This record gives sequence, C-alpha cells and structure tokens, in this order.
Amino acid sequence: MCLNFYYAGQHDEAAAQAKKILDLSLDFGGAYLRLGEAYEQKGMYKEAIAVLRQRLTTPDRRPGLPLISSLGHAYAVGGRRAEAQKTLGELQGLSKIRHVSAYHVRLIYTGSGDEEQAFHWLGKAADEGSHQLIWLKVEPRFDPLRSDPRFAELMRKVGFPQ
Repeated sequence: MCLNFYYAGQHDEAAAQAKKILDLSLDFGGAYLRLGEAYEQKGMYKEAIAVLRQRLTTPDRRPGLPLISSLGHAYAVGGRRAEAQKTLGELQGLSKIRHVSAYHVRLIYTGSGDEEQAFHWLGKAADEGSHQLIWLKVEPRFDPLRSDPRFAELMRKVGFPQ
C-alpha cells in the first residue's frame, strides 16, 4: 500500500503505512525504503537519511541497490554532496561483483542536479531494459528532469504513449 500512496503523491499516508509495516516487522527492507522516500519527498532529508542508513547498517542484511541508491539520492538532495559521491563509489565497487542497474546510478546524479549524467545513465538503463523504468511517469524523483526534451524522448524510447 505505501508504494501506491508514494506514487500518488500522498507522502504522509505512504509514511504512515510504512511505519505500520515496521511496527509489525523490523525485518522488511521495503518499508524502510518507502519511509525514507516519503520523508525525502516531504523535505525531511535528515529523517530520510536516518531511516535508510538504519536499514543499511542492520547486521546480517545484504544491502539492496534501491536502498543504497535512495540513500545516495537523499544525501544529494539534502546537500550532503560528499556522501552522495561516496555512495556512487560504493555502487561502482558493487558493479565489479554483481550487476548494478544504470537506473540506480542515475538516481544519485538526478539528486545531485547533474542532468547530463542523469540522462546518460537513464539512456543506459533504457538500453539494458531496466524494469525500474516502469515508474517513469509517476516517480517524483524524476521531476527535475521532466521539462527537458530528452525526458519526452526517453518516454517514447521505453514505450510510453505521449
């Protein structure tokens, strides 16, 4: 449910639903992700970073790429550029041992305001057939790119009607 609220722009409700899930089980990584994303959309960067870091530092948990890239994005939009760059380095390191979708790299560049790199990595994500692009029309973290003509071209490339 919290995913639906998040993409509908109902960030208070998304956060409330994620908190309910975490009350039931602290072992559900998706709830941390959605809570962090909702906090970020509300401008609560410090809280978003804290929630995402909490999940990533839980012992015996394999860090998921969405959590890592969302943390990097939260660092970037929260003005913590050095930590955002460090997170990019972490993704590059992980890419040497497992597949890292270009979509996740793009997220940090978008948060940093580097549109050239964001579109470069979005193009790579489209070329690799990244399934995350199904959220292209509704993901609020794409908002800074929407007015650029390259975004409309990307939408066409991945098959969204205009």
